[in-house]
Amino acid sequence: MIWFDNSTVLGIQLPVEPDMVVVYKAKMTFAEFAALLGSIAGLWLGLSVFSVSEIFFFIIDTPRRHRNRVSPVNQVVF
Repeated sequence: MIWFDNSTVLGIQLPVEPDMVVVYKAKMTFAEFAALLGSIAGLWLGLSVFSVSEIFFFIIDTPRRHRNRVSPVNQVVF
């Protein structure tokens, strides 16, 4: 290296290892996941809590209604 009379040399030494290490883990509970999935489904499909509950109770109630129905025997149809 050649040094001149009116020159300045600046040396910077960087550390080999960082001073601080930040570890970030995003965590979502199952309840948060279910709520977000339900809200997205509601936006995309136009569903709401009331319409889904109505469909759910219709599916649950249908076998009970068919079980209690009496089929007519020997009924004359004109």
